[in-house]
Amino acid sequence: MRSGAHDMKVFGAGALAALASRRNALAFFQGHRHVYSTMEGHLDTAAQSHNDPTGALWRRVRSLRRGEALERDVAELGGSLAEAPSPATQRYVDQLDAAAASPLPLLISHFYVRYFADLFGGSMLGKPTRAALNTCSGVQFSGTPAFYVHDAAVTTDRRAYIEDLYRSVNAAGEAAHLDAAGTKALVTEAEVAFALNAELYREAAPAGTGLAGLFGLAIVGGARVAGGLAMQSISRAPV
Repeated sequence: MRSGAHDMKVFGAGALAALASRRNALAFFQGHRHVYSTMEGHLDTAAQSHNDPTGALWRRVRSLRRGEALERDVAELGGSLAEAPSPATQRYVDQLDAAAASPLPLLISHFYVRYFADLFGGSMLGKPTRAALNTCSGVQFSGTPAFYVHDAAVTTDRRAYIEDLYRSVNAAGEAAHLDAAGTKALVTEAEVAFALNAELYREAAPAGTGLAGLFGLAIVGGARVAGGLAMQSISRAPV
């Protein structure tokens, strides 16, 4: 995080760009569905071994699972679960497959990057996402998109849950008996995961427009959030 591996400008703009249209939102949810389904499939496999520190971590916190929630959101937006991954998504999936095949517990790095993002910034995106997307033609979320909804084990005391999760991640690393090189490999893998996430967000920009295109879509998405929240406020106002 301190090294700059997590580019907040790209992540912020990408989150808003995903709300610019139904098409953008569907691409966002589809990409994340492929990533989470792949990662959680590998975590499920690891959990079958009682000697795998990554598996022990996952057995404790399976309530964080997001794959099925993303499937529901894709269906809500009219997408197909048979759709192939985009190029950026495929690169991410390939990296997850390689991490799972490594003798080092590199999946811990991917776990860290994705689930802590969900618990921090992602936890605040549910209501704005619903408000924005419900201004798009053909979209009507009756509740918060499932990707942003966690069960009571997480939400009852989110701060305590996050602190306990930090301890669980550290315990998994300690159980792996990593030497200095192994620890560095996990840090490097986390930096790779941040970069792959940024690629997913950048992919929303029209071809050849780069960051300018992404920021342009972010403006549209921000306007949809403002308009959607205003509509919700008006609809709740007493007559």
